[in-house]
Amino acid sequence: MIIVTLSLWLSGCLNKYTMSEQVTSYNTGCAAEDVQVFDEVDNLNSDHTWTAKCGGKTYLCSDHSSAGSVCYEVTE
Repeated sequence: MIIVTLSLWLSGCLNKYTMSEQVTSYNTGCAAEDVQVFDEVDNLNSDHTWTAKCGGKTYLCSDHSSAGSVCYEVTE
């Protein structure tokens, strides 16, 4: 039990990218290290939203525990 807990704790500590950076990377094809995240909001309904920039584009992203994640490109 201790080994499992320690392994899970260490795996989280070794990841240098936030959940928002990882989700944006997954949904846009940008590398996580190229993602800049702004305006993060955690809502009471388990919805997490943010704005991300990468590759010269701006995205509105969200992640919900039951609905999954999505990022939409913002065209100006």
